[in-house]
This record gives sequence, structure tokens and C-alpha cells, in this order.
Amino acid sequence: MVDELVVECVYSGEGCGYTCERQRMVGHLKEECEYAEVECALAGCGEVMRRRDVLEHVEKMHKSVEEEDGQDVEDNEENARSREDKGKGKEEERCPHGEMGCAFKGEGVEAHLETCVYEQLKGFLSANTARVAALTEQNVMLRHRVEMLEGTVERTRREVSGVKNVVGGLSGGTLEGTLEGLREEVLGLGVLVEEVRRRNEMALTNETLRLSEEMMSIRGQMHGLRMQMHGMMMERDAYTRPMTGSITKL
Repeated sequence: MVDELVVECVYSGEGCGYTCERQRMVGHLKEECEYAEVECALAGCGEVMRRRDVLEHVEKMHKSVEEEDGQDVEDNEENARSREDKGKGKEEERCPHGEMGCAFKGEGVEAHLETCVYEQLKGFLSANTARVAALTEQNVMLRHRVEMLEGTVERTRREVSGVKNVVGGLSGGTLEGTLEGLREEVLGLGVLVEEVRRRNEMALTNETLRLSEEMMSIRGQMHGLRMQMHGMMMERDAYTRPMTGSITKL
């Protein structure tokens, strides 16, 4: 029932007039909303902007400069490729999981990935990241819903206050009883809104703590794996040293 309620876009305050059922709002934010913030998809950029500004950003920042002399263009491209090939030999390769915490630098990334703990846990880390993103979107929707309920409560209070001012000079137990009942209902609605807010905050806090505990557990497992690998390397070195000494004597 809640997912079928018609709500306004989260960016309605920015100018988006889109309305739809609550369950379809996430799709609108991901694919359609011109006021939603997105990241530039071109490699090496990463600038965040509103979806409506993406084309202007691409034209200003990434539009290729056309050269009048075609031969000069080919020479420039060839020189650039040559400098790039020379630079590649000097740059250190990094593990693709460097953003997650892997500090590997140097040659042999493919060999490193065979023993990289982050590579073994990439499925779990990706799922965990997606889950956090989904919880964040759900939290945005819940906050938007709470704001709408607060607005409804405030409007109801103003309407009740206006009715009291109009009938202030009238007497009669029935009318006063009705106004008192409306006041109690408004107060009860306010309490309900506050309770919903607290529950949402508690649920978000509990989920955050649980995710933190899981990450701590993963870090502990990764530390244990590192220690095991270190012990195996120490045993290998201890095994190979006597053999090397024997060969030298021969």
C-alpha cells in the first residue's frame, strides 16, 4: 500500500515536477530525472553534475580540437603515442583493488591478483556496496515521506486554528467537542510521525552498525590470511636456504 502512494520527486525543490508511485521513484532518479546528480562517464574525468548539464559539460571540457592541417594531426598523435609508450614503462602498476585498500605497486599485477585477498572477496564487496547504495536510496525516500507527513500535519494544524478563530464567538458543547477531537487527532498524528522517524533512524543505525561489524570481521580475516601467507613465505625461505648452502659446497 505504501509503495502505491503517489509522491513527488526528491528534487522537486530544485524544479523537477515529476510525480509517480513511490515504488517507481528509484527508477526515475536513476534513469530520467534531469536534476539528479550523476558522474561524467568519460574516462579520467569523474566530475559530478546534474544530468541536465552533462551535454554542456562534454561539449566544453571534452570536445576534441580539430586541426586545419591533417599532417600535423597525425604527427601530434604519433608523438603522443610515443611519449605514452615511454611513460608506460616508467609508471608503476597498481592493483585494481587499490581503492578498497590494497597497497600493491609494481610489476606483475596478474600474478599479484592470484594471491590478492581483495580479489577473492570482490564479489562480497560489490554486493555490500550495492546494498549500502540501496539502503541510502531507501533512506532518502523515507525522509521524503516523513517531510510530506510533517507538511500535512502542519497544514492540518493551521486549518484547525482557522476554524477555532472563525467559531471563537460561538458556544455549544458539540462543536467544541468536535474541535477538541480534531486537536487530539492532530496530536496523535504528530506522535505517529515522530515514531516513524525514530524507527527509521533506529533501523538505519542498526544496519550501519551491522555493516561495520561485517567489515571489521572481513578485515580480521584478511589480516589472518596475510599472516598465514607471511608464515608460508618464511617456511619457504627456511627450506630453501639449507639447500642453497649444500649446492654451494658441492
